[in-house]
Amino acid sequence: MAVFYNAGEQKTRPGLYQRYVNSNFASQENSDARDGYCAIPIQAHWGPLGKVVANTNSIQLQTNYGYGEYGTGYTVPAAAAMFAGGAGTVYTYRLGTGGQRATLTVAETLTINAKYVGTMPLAVSVQTKLGDATKKQLIVYADSVQVEAFDFSGAGSGEGASLIAAVANSNYITVALDGTAPAVVPVLAVASGALAGGQDPTVTNSNYSDAFAALEPYFYNTIALDVNDDADMTLSLLLQAYLDGAYETGKLGIAVVGEKTTVPFATRLTHAQGFDDAKIVYLGGGYMAGQENRDGVLAICYTAGVIASTPSNQGITHSQIQNATELCESLTFAQYSAAVDYGMLMISMGPSGEIWYDSGVTTFTSAEDAVQDKGWGKIRRVKVRFELIDRLDRELSPKVGRVTADSDGVADIVQAGQRVLDSMADNEGKLQAGAQFVADPDMPFTSDSAWFIITADDVDSLEKIYLQYRFRYSQEA
Repeated sequence: MAVFYNAGEQKTRPGLYQRYVNSNFASQENSDARDGYCAIPIQAHWGPLGKVVANTNSIQLQTNYGYGEYGTGYTVPAAAAMFAGGAGTVYTYRLGTGGQRATLTVAETLTINAKYVGTMPLAVSVQTKLGDATKKQLIVYADSVQVEAFDFSGAGSGEGASLIAAVANSNYITVALDGTAPAVVPVLAVASGALAGGQDPTVTNSNYSDAFAALEPYFYNTIALDVNDDADMTLSLLLQAYLDGAYETGKLGIAVVGEKTTVPFATRLTHAQGFDDAKIVYLGGGYMAGQENRDGVLAICYTAGVIASTPSNQGITHSQIQNATELCESLTFAQYSAAVDYGMLMISMGPSGEIWYDSGVTTFTSAEDAVQDKGWGKIRRVKVRFELIDRLDRELSPKVGRVTADSDGVADIVQAGQRVLDSMADNEGKLQAGAQFVADPDMPFTSDSAWFIITADDVDSLEKIYLQYRFRYSQEA
């Protein structure tokens, strides 16, 4: 990741460094796009604890973390909502510390343990294998569904050692041996084979900080929380603080936060405006999907999936929400206008009853300055700019230390950078024609450093259409 540098600063460590400015402000001064990547910390009754896992679909989520409805201690459906929004990869991190693994003693010296701490119901059975009296079979059940079966010796001696070897690669259980492996593993009915004593880990706010740090090495377009935040927006502000620090070291990601519509509208406006950050999108609305209320975290995570998966040559404004049937609240035109002014992304109803995003705004509402223009207040423009930085980073980083510090080396960098700009402008419609990557004329290259200026105008969506009707009353034939 390219670290940011300040004007005039010279770094010690070799690498690629970057900064940006507002090109319209009066001042003295071929990689492909990566879309569809999300990240989220989750709470679960099962799965690897304190570890990042890459998931590519909702079924994989259930395999890794078990099944269940969204609720206290189980927030995996929030990650699944990202897939519903269009995400192709969701990085998850199971939150918490402590907890207990469920266990079952099947012989005097042999105990079966759940592979992970938690309360997901697990059970096993041991039976003679049908059609082969010399073998036995251990079957594993999760939530009463058979998930694994292992054959081992049933010869009346060495059965314990054979079982231990057979289940070595199980996704659900491990075997603990206290002493000598039993010669015989007794037959066990599933009704008596439930593992007991499992406890879920304890989750605190500090675990979220651990999650953000663990997710940092992974590329993601958007990140979200798995729970509705408290009245002080504690976790959302924690996430913003983390992104601020990570951003300075080159981490480019958008956090999608928000609150339920049961929070007063004026409070939501204040909270959205308080972020004032191009990296933060605040969703202030919710919707119904039939009888299911998707207000709050499920709508937020769905939106994170939409933003991540939408190419940067498109916007999410008036993008229809799948399966949405009605709004969670009724607002006025003035309230929707206020939401835009305060940097709050809202959901509204279209002229044909469709449920869609009313606008595509981030929480950045400050006046433009030498660093940030008003474009940072648009989700589409932020995605384009982050994508450009990311693509130039991946294109040019391999050249660090590989090209000479002379005019030929500088020309090599210019050509490589210009190719990325031309592709995004001419082929993809993400930048306006004429984007330029040039050597900084005021900063000649030195023995090991070179400076460059990238001038690029991103393309926005057509969001306002003005119609002028001219009617005339006439009696002429």
